[in-house]
Amino acid sequence: MAGGHARMYTPAKTRRWEMGAAAFMSERYDGAGMDGPLSLEVWAFFPRPKRLDCAHKRQPCSCPRGWAGRQPHTSKPDADNVAKAVCDALEAAGIVANDATICTLTVMKLYTEHDKPPRLRLLLRTDR
Repeated sequence: MAGGHARMYTPAKTRRWEMGAAAFMSERYDGAGMDGPLSLEVWAFFPRPKRLDCAHKRQPCSCPRGWAGRQPHTSKPDADNVAKAVCDALEAAGIVANDATICTLTVMKLYTEHDKPPRLRLLLRTDR
């Protein structure tokens, strides 16, 4: 696309998530907007499918270590899409002045532990 501008499209479902996340974040954040350079770590915990639950009823669980805990989430959404949605929500919430100031980014996609709800864990810090 020589000389043209690419149009970015954000699906309605993603926009709704970003606005809800931004509202949640802004309610809980009482500081001034952070300015870069910034570092962001994102842990995204997705619902655990039944296929990852232990098949036996022995307690305590005798499955290999980590089986009953967190495991990598290897399906959609892609890690880069998770990061984009989180960064857009941080900016919309006023926590970061501009998400372009996030210079270091780590994203981990995991299934939840069998007794935990889906959630995000964020660590945002100044890289100075």
